[in-house]
Amino acid sequence: MAFLMFAARKLQVIRELNSKNYELTLITEQHKEATRKVADAQEAQNAAKNQVNIFTSQLQGLGQNAAMAVMAGQIKNGQVTVGNQQEQMQAYQVALQQGSLAGNQLAQAVTSITESIFSAQNKAELARLTAQANTLELRQHHLQSELKVLQEEKGNMEKAEAESVKSLTPQFGLA
Repeated sequence: MAFLMFAARKLQVIRELNSKNYELTLITEQHKEATRKVADAQEAQNAAKNQVNIFTSQLQGLGQNAAMAVMAGQIKNGQVTVGNQQEQMQAYQVALQQGSLAGNQLAQAVTSITESIFSAQNKAELARLTAQANTLELRQHHLQSELKVLQEEKGNMEKAEAESVKSLTPQFGLA
């Protein structure tokens, strides 16, 4: 009778082992997926930063073009008078400098705003994913501990089963 009890318990432990191993495999995959999502999010954020950098690099030229257009309009309307060619060149140089300055200030403002947005988004996303990864890691450790205990119990059941079989076998010998 003991043999059957040990064999039944051993089968139950084997089922539990299989179930825990399957759950551990799923959690390991979820952990890998979370890690991949972190990498993908950082890559997408870097791509967005590059797009912002391209946009802001064009702002200086746009500022210069706008300043030159304003200067040309003022000269054409007679609001600004330039006597000779040298005065006209100086006026255009001043307009280019002002346009560059305005474009650079706008680029710095845009860069500052986008950096703060990306930083806040990055902190929130990383905090969420880190918490998820920690939870999965704790569950992995817990499952590994349970698997170790079940493996030991399986070994004990196999020993007990073998001892039970030994005790049930008839003993022939010279007495």
